[in-house]
Amino acid sequence: MGGSDPEVQSLKDDVTEIKSDVKNVHTAITELRVLIAGNYVTRTEFDKHKEEQKTILWRWATFIITATGVFATLLLNIFWRK
Repeated sequence: MGGSDPEVQSLKDDVTEIKSDVKNVHTAITELRVLIAGNYVTRTEFDKHKEEQKTILWRWATFIITATGVFATLLLNIFWRK
């Protein structure tokens, strides 16, 4: 088994890493269960948050489109004036 020792060690390291990842996922799921059980976020609050986020995204999109249009107009006026 002299040639396979690094392979065995690599497999052991991989298993240790996987165990750590599983533990982290388990912790996250437990925390999520506590939040759900505690009813910290109700469906109504979630829907309200979703609508607020949608409104914010629309505002940003409108701002970016408007700013791009103004910038393009300025560039065209500057370069086509010659």
